Amino acid sequence: MIRIDRTMLRKLTRVVMIVALFGLLMSCSSAEDESGAQSNSTVETGKNTQPNDQSADQAKSLADVEQAAMKRGLKPAPGFSRPDLDGNTVNFADFSGKVVLVDFWATWCPPCRRSIPHLVDLHKKYADQGFEILGVSLDSNGPAEVAKFTDNFRIPYTIVMGDRDLAKAWNLPSSIPTAYLVDRDGNVVDRIVGYKDMTFYENLIKQYL
Repeated sequence: MIRIDRTMLRKLTRVVMIVALFGLLMSCSSAEDESGAQSNSTVETGKNTQPNDQSADQAKSLADVEQAAMKRGLKPAPGFSRPDLDGNTVNFADFSGKVVLVDFWATWCPPCRRSIPHLVDLHKKYADQGFEILGVSLDSNGPAEVAKFTDNFRIPYTIVMGDRDLAKAWNLPSSIPTAYLVDRDGNVVDRIVGYKDMTFYENLIKQYL
């Protein structure tokens, strides 16, 4: 039989307790690290998700505003000063407070020529209600030739001579006639490309008179 004295037993007991205590401490430390990692992961996920949601909401809101603005067509009309057929300067600002149809056209353009009689009738019918037409001739043969045309068609509204810079300022497409409707506040509310009859124009301008 092997005898273990009390001193040896005490030493063994201490060793066992130290080993057990060390193992317990290591276990707790591991659990804390794992819990902390999960917590940090959750926090980071939350941080990442929240800004993304806010960015998405802001982008959607901005897109809605831009789309609404495009639908309403609220864009300030470009101002200009151009000579009329007699050489007098016409300022677009002089038409402030009126509904204005700015018509880009030319004497050599067949659809433009078809549109003229409708515009003449439109001006006669609604001029006393605060409606004006401002024709912008893109002819390169000078105001004298344009004046002959306007006399033949008895055009009663103002005609000015346009150029490339004016066309660019109004973002004119590659085809004419192109007309822009400007409301009483000076905003471009519609762009009309190509030939349109009297009924079309009447239904359009009545919304802003």
